Amino acid sequence: MTDGQNSYSSSDGQLTTICNNMKDDGITVVTINFATPTSLYPLYEDCASSPDLFFPAPTATQLQSAFEAIALQLSVLRLIQ
Repeated sequence: MTDGQNSYSSSDGQLTTICNNMKDDGITVVTINFATPTSLYPLYEDCASSPDLFFPAPTATQLQSAFEAIALQLSVLRLIQ
């Protein structure tokens, strides 16, 4: 867990490349922004495999809700497969 902000400006591009490579390899990418500046949301929303797999969580309560939503999505995925 980090503050979400990259230390170097080139790191945003590296993050985007890594996210795209994972998605191209068929990996489902889920991102959670816990107590991070909202200015970071677009970067991490683009990293997620789909908009519904990006979870902004400014508070601990919303973080818990994010993990509950992820667990629900995983259980549905397993039932379908």
